[in-house]
Amino acid sequence: MELKIDKSDWVRTRLGDVCTWYQRDIPNAIQEECGIEFYVTANHIDGGEVRFNRYDSLHDGKKGPTITKHFEEGDLLLSTRSVALRKAAIAPVSGVTGEKLLVLRTSLDSDLSPELMPFVFQSDDFWNYAQNSVGGSVNKFTSWTKIREYHFLLPPKDQQAEIAKLLWALEEVRELWLSLRRSIKVMMDVEFAEFTSRGDGEIVELNSLFELTKEKSKSPHSIKRYVGLEHIEPGAFSISSWGSSSSVKGDATILFAGDVGYSKLRPYLDKAFIADFDCVASTEVLNLKPIGVASRTLLQILHSSQFLKFISDKGYGTKMPRVNEKIIGSYKLRLPTDEDALLRRLDCYQNALSEIATSLRSSYDLSSSLTNRLFNHVQ
Repeated sequence: MELKIDKSDWVRTRLGDVCTWYQRDIPNAIQEECGIEFYVTANHIDGGEVRFNRYDSLHDGKKGPTITKHFEEGDLLLSTRSVALRKAAIAPVSGVTGEKLLVLRTSLDSDLSPELMPFVFQSDDFWNYAQNSVGGSVNKFTSWTKIREYHFLLPPKDQQAEIAKLLWALEEVRELWLSLRRSIKVMMDVEFAEFTSRGDGEIVELNSLFELTKEKSKSPHSIKRYVGLEHIEPGAFSISSWGSSSSVKGDATILFAGDVGYSKLRPYLDKAFIADFDCVASTEVLNLKPIGVASRTLLQILHSSQFLKFISDKGYGTKMPRVNEKIIGSYKLRLPTDEDALLRRLDCYQNALSEIATSLRSSYDLSSSLTNRLFNHVQ
């Protein structure tokens, strides 16, 4: 049955008339004095989520010097870079962020309720508008000056409350699935640690378990799919989104189905994956061909909490710390004595994660469909 929405009394509204860009700078030297505990970057926000749950401690040693923009719990943080990734979500805590994230909130006496506000930024129509507003030659970005001119249909306040209640109910279902996914990944990591710590398996360096493939693809690329760093989710097991290689004018890393890709940039972000298809990737991605172990075993090593603890402070460089194959390869671990048993257990977890992914997709599709019906294009 098709959902019918009567918009006869909805009002065409300019985003800048109901939302405002909150700008308060807190210098690094006084952030602790001001009670700041956390910071957020675009990497903490997943595309398409309404409320993010990842953030880091101010004192973790990884916060950049330009992260000085204050935000409060309940503010919406919108990434002005890589707009196609659709990163705009509500903050669960207060803290500081960088200038590439806009801090948005409803205006005083706004006709838009704070509860409905984040869903305005979830529609296809808004992101199409934002994508068309980007500028810049290399690192394209949008700005508040541009997106504040976006127009949408705004329902009366009493209808906003009912609509927001429904949309948040759908979001809470999705967050339950996400919480379950996080729990399963923790269990997966614990069991993997048990497999690699017990028994009399040989202790080896990681470089004995992969061969680095340095062959690059030249532009124009014969392989059509392109995987950029923006397409790799932290802790991913495979790639669910990609771009066109026609947009890549320089060299690119070649990955064939079954190869393990690993981002050497900001290693603490945990960006590694198994290529399910032939693709070219950012040159920041290393192609690690497994030797003597299955791709899934190598990937689980790279995702393990032990490896992440080892690699997180090994990056060199100031603004964009990175690692190389030598640093990665120096990690030592005990090989599982029964890899087949390990893979069977990993399969159980992967099957559960696949079921959750299906439920998440259904939940997202339902919410997205309703959001698009509500905030469709205004001529």
